[in-house]
Amino acid sequence: MLGSSVQDLDDVKKLAESGTQADAMAVIVKIRAGIAAIKYLNHQNPPNVNGRLTAIVNNVGAQFRASQNAHNAAFPNDPTTIGDFWFE
Repeated sequence: MLGSSVQDLDDVKKLAESGTQADAMAVIVKIRAGIAAIKYLNHQNPPNVNGRLTAIVNNVGAQFRASQNAHNAAFPNDPTTIGDFWFE
């Protein structure tokens, strides 16, 4: 498979145009993954995709910030700023 991300539109186009059954199935898998992501984000009433995406992004940022704090406490001479960078 060319790309594993749903967003690889050029790869999806190449897969769709190849004419092989395996590549057609790869395109279907990508489409299903995209639909599943949207259904997951809309799984409660009322649908709130942006709110859920924001919550996910904030949770990832919180994990980065916690990891940054732990790393910086353990290695004060080699600090990282990944948590700060995430929220910029």
